[in-house]
Amino acid sequence: PFSADLEVAGGTGELPAMPINVGASDVAARSFSLSWTMPPGNASNSFVFYRLELVAARCTDGIDACATPGASSKSFELIENVGNCTSGCMESISGLLPSHKYEIRLAAVNSVGASLFSLKQSLFTPSDVPELLSAPTVTEIAQASITISWSPAVAHGSPVLEQQVWACDVQSHACVMEVVSA
Repeated sequence: PFSADLEVAGGTGELPAMPINVGASDVAARSFSLSWTMPPGNASNSFVFYRLELVAARCTDGIDACATPGASSKSFELIENVGNCTSGCMESISGLLPSHKYEIRLAAVNSVGASLFSLKQSLFTPSDVPELLSAPTVTEIAQASITISWSPAVAHGSPVLEQQVWACDVQSHACVMEVVSA
C-alpha cells in the first residue's frame, strides 16, 4: 500500500550573476555587435548560456518617430545561446530590421535558472537600401509604346526618390531608360 521510496537531493547551486556593461556597437541596418562582462564570483562561473531579449519598434521617419518598444504590435524575441564567455564577451547579432529602435537586455542562465536581466540598452538601426521592385506587368501594348505597372519597393526607412525603368529591344539590343519619380 505504500509508494516507492522518494529521494530528495538538495544542492548548493546559485543563480548566475547578472551580466554587466552590456552595450551595442557597430550598429548596421540589420545587425550589431553585443558586448558584456560577467562580474567575478562562483555564481558567474557556473553559467550555461546567455539569453538576449530584443524588443523592436518600427520607426517611420528617423528615431524621433519610433513607436514605443514593447507595445502590443511590436516584436519580442528571445535569443538563446548568445556567447559563452565570462569576461570581454562579444557576439554578433543579426536578423534585425532596418529603421527600427530596439531595446535589448541580457541574462545569464545556468542549471539553477536565469539571472536577472541586465539594464535595458537602446539602439537604432539605420535605414537600408530599398528592396528590388516586383516584376513589372505589361498592361497595354501599342505600336510604339507599352504600358507597365509594378508594386513599389519597400523603402526600409528612407524614402524612394526615383525608380528607373529600362526597356530593351531583344533584336537590336538597344535599351531606353526612363526615370519615374516616386
